[in-house]
Amino acid sequence: MLSLSPDSFVYDGQRKRPSISILHGALSLVSERDYTIDPDSELTAVERGDYRITLTGKGNYTGSVSALWHITKHSPSVQVSAKGWTYDSASHPLVSVDSHTGGTLEFSLNQDGPYSSQIPAAKNAGTYTVWYRIVGDETWMDLAPASCPVTVAPKQVTVSGIRAVDKVYDGTSKAPLRYDEAVISGLFPGDEVSVRSAEGVFDGVDVGQDRHVSITAVTLGGADAGNYKHVTTQLESSASITLRPITIMAKDQLVSPMGGAISHGIDQVMISGSGLSDNDSLGSVTLVSAPSDNGEILGSITPSAASIIRKGSTVYTTSNYEIRYQPGKMLADRIELELHWADLEFVYDGEAHQPTATVTGTLGGELLTVTVTGAETAATPNGKVYTATATELSGVNAACYKLPEKATQTFVIKPKPLEDDSIRVEYRPGSEPTVIGPVPADGRSYGFKSITVYDGTQKLVKDRDYTLDCNYSPVYGPHTLRIIGKGNYEGKISHDWTLIGSGGISADTSIKSGGAAIYWTNASESLAEALLDVADLELLNTYGAPAEVYLQIRPAVISARVASKARQLGETVGANYDISLIKRVGNEAVKITDTDGRPIQITLDIPKELQKTPVGFYRSFSLIHLHGGAAEVLAQGTGSSFSFVTTSFSAYAISYRDIALPPNSSPPTGDTASLPLWSTMLLLSAAGILILSRKRKKT
Repeated sequence: MLSLSPDSFVYDGQRKRPSISILHGALSLVSERDYTIDPDSELTAVERGDYRITLTGKGNYTGSVSALWHITKHSPSVQVSAKGWTYDSASHPLVSVDSHTGGTLEFSLNQDGPYSSQIPAAKNAGTYTVWYRIVGDETWMDLAPASCPVTVAPKQVTVSGIRAVDKVYDGTSKAPLRYDEAVISGLFPGDEVSVRSAEGVFDGVDVGQDRHVSITAVTLGGADAGNYKHVTTQLESSASITLRPITIMAKDQLVSPMGGAISHGIDQVMISGSGLSDNDSLGSVTLVSAPSDNGEILGSITPSAASIIRKGSTVYTTSNYEIRYQPGKMLADRIELELHWADLEFVYDGEAHQPTATVTGTLGGELLTVTVTGAETAATPNGKVYTATATELSGVNAACYKLPEKATQTFVIKPKPLEDDSIRVEYRPGSEPTVIGPVPADGRSYGFKSITVYDGTQKLVKDRDYTLDCNYSPVYGPHTLRIIGKGNYEGKISHDWTLIGSGGISADTSIKSGGAAIYWTNASESLAEALLDVADLELLNTYGAPAEVYLQIRPAVISARVASKARQLGETVGANYDISLIKRVGNEAVKITDTDGRPIQITLDIPKELQKTPVGFYRSFSLIHLHGGAAEVLAQGTGSSFSFVTTSFSAYAISYRDIALPPNSSPPTGDTASLPLWSTMLLLSAAGILILSRKRKKT
């Protein structure tokens, strides 16, 4: 075994060499005989470090063996002492250094640093741990951190002036305290310290005046409270425990109206106000009932003579309470009756309706009346129902009974049928045109001027109570008017009617273009009544025969009476016409010579040939009518047409004379009352005649 002696040296700047010894058992081997030293072996050294020596066997030995030797630094040393003290409002170093050898000494309040050569200082009371270490150099090794605990003790102070406060009895001896007059003696100037809490204890738990209070366990508060400690002494004060106010209320009880009795016991009362203390319970209470006559309230229940005991004992604590008593009510334990509904469906009549409710199940057979709310007037909307509610019972012993919890019933008010005999309709037919929308022919519709519907004497409102269908039409022929119920009404009423027309009223085509033209501008109902007789109406309604009315104008021979009348006027007859009114129903045409006093306004154009005037003249015209063998002048003028009103149809003539114009003057302008032929023809062809059949249908 190879050994080096010594195997470690302390660095001192001198060369070092260990001695070599190698044994084989007890036999010491000899250099150069039994082994050789390897050339790489480090036998001597000066600097710090680790060095290796290797021997190789020789002669009787083989193999090699190595060993290490070292040159190391000095080991440092340090001795630190704690400097504990009692808080004095000043800062002090926490430790002192008793001895120190080698390296650099450093301090910290945390094991992991940071470290500095400054010894930590402290002011406030508490327990501190100072960590210290030595940082080595080329000569000295490092010294691992070590710690030193240091205590700065709090300064003792005394407290006075804590006062006990009166309290309401709560079954405990705990006393409330006040600290606004507390005094702390022994504080350093500028420190913020106050009394935070303490424990006060009465010398008993029951009500009493000026009872002794012991005060202990004083704790301090404030920014500097940790630097002080209250000297453990017992303080004293006094305060009162006052009565605890409570209200004992009797619970309302359901009692049979037929003479039932109330229940007794502490579970039939409630306690309010401050309530019982957690350490007490209600021992007993007396309940007395008294009847009254107040509908559902059969009487009162009055509590009294309550006793209160301490929980888990038989000690009475009633004297610690100020007790008020509040009565309860005896309520009728009413019997629920069975509710029956009737009259769940009505027909609208403008009156308010609701179902009828009755009850069964009374003990004595009493007949009670049920009040129902929720009456409605209007018809029920589609898919909806109304809801009525039974709200109240009245009658003998009504207070003994009650309605079921579900006391509602649905009902409906159906719309009134228009077919009902109370519904009356007034019609006013007429041919007054009304534009309805896109229609054939001339785009105008004819029908009823007014339709009024009554329910008894009540006039119904269109679009609210009913709508109309086919009360106007642009099409000649039979139609069916329908009055359709709406809102509060349903069903429909039908009336058949027929629209007949004048057909195509036009001027006679035998008059050439530029000749005389004639227009009819009247379309009154009275004329239709004059032109169509009973036989005509029967043909129209029964067989649907076509009807037309038209004017016919033809040239005529100038009669002597017309020529004589013209000469009297100093005029010449330029044109003579036979104007006829023709009515055609079916295939039969009839000439009408008189309209039975119902006038027609006619416009007659003056032929263009007659309007041609020689230069320097203007032409004046007269319209002469021959009727009943007499010729009369209907109109005179200088225009291009004549408009006149007549009730008879026969010969008409136009006469004229030329009148010289004064120098530098223009011909006088006459009235131009004529209408274009095509527009007049449209107006005449649209002059409808409304025929209403007398049969009414209800569907």
